[in-house]
Formats: sequence, structure tokens, C-alpha cells
Amino acid sequence: MPNFNVPLLLSHLMISQSQSVSRCLAVIGIASMLCFAGNTAAGSVGSRFGTMLKPDIYSGNISGTFNESTRRLELTGSALQIFWSEDPLDHSFIYRGNSNSNRGVFDLDAEFDSNGDFVAGGFEVKGVVLNAAMSNFSVPTTTLLSGTITELAYSYSNGNLQLEFEAHDIQSETGLESAFGDFVVGNVMSLISDDNTATSILTQFSVTGGTSDVARAVPEPLVSPIFAFAICSVISRRRRRPR
Repeated sequence: MPNFNVPLLLSHLMISQSQSVSRCLAVIGIASMLCFAGNTAAGSVGSRFGTMLKPDIYSGNISGTFNESTRRLELTGSALQIFWSEDPLDHSFIYRGNSNSNRGVFDLDAEFDSNGDFVAGGFEVKGVVLNAAMSNFSVPTTTLLSGTITELAYSYSNGNLQLEFEAHDIQSETGLESAFGDFVVGNVMSLISDDNTATSILTQFSVTGGTSDVARAVPEPLVSPIFAFAICSVISRRRRRPR
């Protein structure tokens, strides 16, 4: 019977497995860095629910109230522009239908439970997109974009309220849903509370002076680790293949 050196075999096996794990970790690291570099080079904006890309609807003059008894936040503002690409000159203005002076409308409502956790909500942008060739302001107001908010996070301190959200079931009466994709991410920033005694989202207060962005979104780069895992599997199988 052959005299096998069991400790030596186990040592070789552990070294081989360690080398395979190291290669896999290296591949995952490289793939993740490449994906991060690609997002950064594209000029994307980070969000806790995904990456904000163009097109992007920008709104301003947002104000609203949180009702303590119903635990409902209602915000409204002026939908001002759609930025179609990273080029700041590639944009269109939004006006209210039948008017060349009033801007479009941005609305958001969200309901919270007694613990301050988000329950349900939605957003809507209404108006008319004005392009360079448009001179007829008698076009009626339409829903440019709307969606059901599925996730929402907020922070409230020193009179400042900031929201971030993700919305699905994207709809539009003008076909914009094809440009924005299956879901969008958005934020409402720097809302100043008129009530300095308010201590949280669960305290009734009114807010003013906010801005908002609602943008096309892509998920955070989970594809890279999955792709790297597939590569590791191929490498492992090739190493086990009889020669």
C-alpha cells in the first residue's frame, strides 16, 4: 500500500483552497472598483436607494405641513426643469398648462406610523414641458410623472427636514416613463421648519424653502460581485478538470 503523507496532503489542499479564495477576493475587489469608477466617471449622484442619473426633474419653492393627528406629510412646490443629460444646457422648462407664467407642480405625500416609520405615499409632477419650438401655451396640464413611494428615509434636526425616497409604478401621460425607467429615486432637501419647537417628524409643523430632484435610477452595483463569483466558479472548475 502506498505510504501517503496525510499532513502534507492536507497542507497542499489548504494552500490550494487559500489561493482560490484569494483569487476570488481579488477578482471581486477589482470588479467592484471598476464599477465604482464607472459610476463616478459618469457624474452620477449617490442616493441611499440607488444612483441618481438623468433625466432629472428639478423642483423648488417646496412647502408643506406634517399633521400630528393623522401622521401625514404633504409637500407641494414648483416643478421647474427637466435635465435630460449631464450637459447642464440640455434641459427643458416646465410650465403649468394654459399659462406662460406659472410653473409646473410637484406634490408628495407620505404617511407614517406612531413610531415615525414610513407606511405609504406617492409623488406627482404635473405641467407642460416647454421645448425651444413651443409657442402654444394653451396645452392643458398633464401628469408628467407619478409613482408610488415604496421606501422613504428622513432626517430632522435643527429645523431641517431631508427626505430620500424610491418610487415604483412609474406612470406618465406624455410617455416620460420610458425615459425614467421602472423606478426612480428622489430627494427633498433643506426644508426649514417654521416651528423651532418641533423635535421630530412626529411633531406638527410647517416647512418651506425646499428643493427636490426626481431622477432615473439604477441599483447599487450588485452585478459586479455576482459576475466575479461566476468567474471564480469557472476558475475553480478549470483547476479541478483532469489534465
